[in-house]
Amino acid sequence: MAKWDCFNQLISRLFYRYGRLIARRPGIFLIVPLIIAGCLSSGMIFLTIETDAAYLFTPDNSRARDEVAEMSRLFPVNYEKFLPNRVLTTQEYGGSVVVTARDNSNILREEVMAEIIHLDHVLRSLELQAWGANTSITYADICCHFTHDECLEDPVLKLLNYSSKSVTTKNLTYPFSYLDLTDLSFSPSDISFEFPDFFDGSSNIFPFDLESVPDFSLLIPTGPQNISVNIGASLGGVVLHENSDIIKSAKALNIMYFLRSGTEEERVLAEEWERAFLSAFQTLYGQYLYIEVAVFASTTLSDELIAMATRVMPRFCLTFSLLICFAVFSCMMSDWVFSKPWLGQFGVISAMLAIASSMGLLSYCGLPFNEVSASMPFLAIGIGIDDMFIMLAAWRKTSIKLPVEERLGQTYAEAAVSITITSITDALAFGIGSITTLPAIRVFCLYSGVAIIFDYLYQISFFGACMVYTGRREAKRKHCTTLKPVLPRDEAPSKIYRLMCAGGVSKQSPTGEPKDHAVMRFFKDYYGPLITTPIAKIATIVLYCVYVGGAVFGCLHMTEGMQYKDIFSDDSYAHHYMIERAEYFTAFAAPISVVITEPVAYWEKDTQEQIENVTRNFEDLDNIYDSRFTDSWLRKYLEYLKTENTQSDSDNTTGLDEQTFLTTLQQDFLTNPLFEPFVLDVKFENISGRNVISASRLIFMPGNVSTTTEESKLMLDVRATADSAQLPLIVSSPPFEFFEQYLVVLPNTMQNLIIATVCMCIISLVFIPHPVSAVMITVCVISIELGVIGFMSMWDVSMDGVSMINIILCIGFSVDFSAHITYSFVTAPCDTGNEAAIFALHSLGMPILQGASSTILGIAAIATSPAYIFRSFFKTMFLVMTLGLLHGILFLPVLLTLLRPCMRLGKSKPKPPADLTTKTQEDKATKADDVQISLDQMPRTPPEKDQQTIDSNKDESSIDEEPKEIEVAKL
Repeated sequence: MAKWDCFNQLISRLFYRYGRLIARRPGIFLIVPLIIAGCLSSGMIFLTIETDAAYLFTPDNSRARDEVAEMSRLFPVNYEKFLPNRVLTTQEYGGSVVVTARDNSNILREEVMAEIIHLDHVLRSLELQAWGANTSITYADICCHFTHDECLEDPVLKLLNYSSKSVTTKNLTYPFSYLDLTDLSFSPSDISFEFPDFFDGSSNIFPFDLESVPDFSLLIPTGPQNISVNIGASLGGVVLHENSDIIKSAKALNIMYFLRSGTEEERVLAEEWERAFLSAFQTLYGQYLYIEVAVFASTTLSDELIAMATRVMPRFCLTFSLLICFAVFSCMMSDWVFSKPWLGQFGVISAMLAIASSMGLLSYCGLPFNEVSASMPFLAIGIGIDDMFIMLAAWRKTSIKLPVEERLGQTYAEAAVSITITSITDALAFGIGSITTLPAIRVFCLYSGVAIIFDYLYQISFFGACMVYTGRREAKRKHCTTLKPVLPRDEAPSKIYRLMCAGGVSKQSPTGEPKDHAVMRFFKDYYGPLITTPIAKIATIVLYCVYVGGAVFGCLHMTEGMQYKDIFSDDSYAHHYMIERAEYFTAFAAPISVVITEPVAYWEKDTQEQIENVTRNFEDLDNIYDSRFTDSWLRKYLEYLKTENTQSDSDNTTGLDEQTFLTTLQQDFLTNPLFEPFVLDVKFENISGRNVISASRLIFMPGNVSTTTEESKLMLDVRATADSAQLPLIVSSPPFEFFEQYLVVLPNTMQNLIIATVCMCIISLVFIPHPVSAVMITVCVISIELGVIGFMSMWDVSMDGVSMINIILCIGFSVDFSAHITYSFVTAPCDTGNEAAIFALHSLGMPILQGASSTILGIAAIATSPAYIFRSFFKTMFLVMTLGLLHGILFLPVLLTLLRPCMRLGKSKPKPPADLTTKTQEDKATKADDVQISLDQMPRTPPEKDQQTIDSNKDESSIDEEPKEIEVAKL
């Protein structure tokens, strides 16, 4: 084994000397970390929270973001001529209301519609204080409109002429209904095109047969005196009369209010109106007898993200309290001298210092916090306590007869190497995660990675200093709480004294050493011998095969992507709104804009045919409706020219030259009230003295898109169609930015997993003194990853940004569990694999169990969180811990015993204890450079003559002389 462990032994010797240094100067290592943590944590006064979900959950190299920027340049939103299906993003100011009946029945009833009309009137009548003035304004003063300063109106209420009685007398048809121009005064605002569905939803069957719907497209001025209106996105849960397009009933109505935000003053007023809008909802919610209302505003998302980040803090306080109790309980024994309750608390405080330092440092650097990063403290505190247990386990294996300086040196020689491996792997896992293209994940990994680094530094400095003072107290046989000298249990004067005060090792003890912790004895005397029996090994192999089979089955049924509603807390009004949208409004999705970005010869037949072919290619896609739902200015213009008899017997479709084609389009067609909305789709520009169409837009209506798979497929199909066209095209839709996370999560996860696994294998090969052990750790990592991915899909957790964090982090934790056991197994001074496995379980089974338990306890507070992000974090981390623990204390020890012959490890011969114990303090420090330090090679009980030498050389800085007479502590 020696040829493999040169680097390992070098690190061990360095940490041995470092541990002795801490024991000589504990005050410095106690105070300096506190000062550093205090200075860094002050940076939290600069902490900011990022609330832009479009930024957080959109990849850095987002094509959708680039397309929106180009769309904004070519066709910026015009609030004076505004149509809802021409918006570019989901960030437009305004409010949305989904109204359902309290009895969950038909809303097209007179009493229900009366309350809906009243609600709409109240919202439109909300008064605000004008910016910089004393006058009051209402929705009409800041609303978006198309012309004549008339606010856009809900098409269903417009069709009913805002009369509840009309619902019983007028037959509404679906998806197209008709405005009678003989009864209503006409204005272009009466032309209501498809209202966009900004958000995704769950599955919903399309409520009507498209083939049975007649083609009621926009009629030309010489047609009948009515006009068609698409109400498909306004009414949800529609049921039609048999063999008819007449609506029988509907379950929900969606009313949208759009606000102008072109200037700073308008943006301020829009935000104030939204606050008044949400406040009115709180006031009016319980006043209606027949309707229930769900609302959403553009500021809702940022408000909810801030609220969730702040709401989780009380849970962290609960976690802190639980972990303090757990750490104290884990450090307690029946012996009051060797119990370490204060040390358990200092271990938790050390992790807290790391969290505060990381948050303060990155806040100084200007890195905003976010909703996902709010999970970091729960994780970091669990990891920190895990390292504490490893240190304590190594301390318990040292002889109490050695000076504190020597005990701490031996503790660091073994434990510090182990926690160095795990800290490097954890920090590396977060470092690899920080290269992901999703900002929310990148920021979380940066905060967590820095916290892990600080936790490691504080554990080997601050916590080590605390161990020195605890060791001195143990050497003086003092009570762990009263700090008074006490008698051993065998010399206790009473039962009460034995129960409440007694501790330390009696002079009559045959070994002079304290008993092992009960859990350590359990692993050594019962559990280890059990799992190393032939029957247990066979059962373990069978269980592992079942585990792998279940994991593979789960991986095959994995879903990808996080739905929009999962960003919000379950108990928020926004989540309720998203649920209603998902249930009733998936038949029509957000419109898709296809833009020809360069000037083309629109007046030529070949160009017109190219555009028509492209239009049909889009309409032929699975989730895009046919021509009746497409807004194509060119189609309508060509129909208009034919109707007006302007074409001639030319080879061109229209028979018009360029100038006539453009002049008629600009002066006649786009000024016609029926076709004026298309002015938003044609961009004229003067280029080299010529008036040309520099860009034009087509609008397509997708629908029946209910799952994340369908959403990503729709986006990919649309982009592929645009890329294959011979025309210069870009495509855009408001939710495409959010959909893009579906495309990067799985590739990013696989890329990071491969990189991390290779890195972990290299690190294991460097630190673990045998290549077979490094291979076993790598196999263990892959096995745990497979189980986490497979079983999380069975636990309703999708492959999204949050689970990607945990899957990447899983690599670090997998190495934690496997490296501790493998390292101890390889270095065990045993002849057989079974003995080495029992030795490893006896040495590290307890800290591994404690570490997994503390991490689970650390995240348990968010298990019942109302937010999906925190719940999914808990679920995946719970799987990581439980499956890692299963591998660490069952699968891996059994597999290592089977592979022991391949390792060819011989039993190491211990060095003479005199090399380390018979010299003065200075000689020992010098000698340590030439001695191979291995705790397993150091006898727990040195010979009597060596012990006498040790006692004669005790340094006052490391241990005080024991008093001749021990004062019996009084109860």
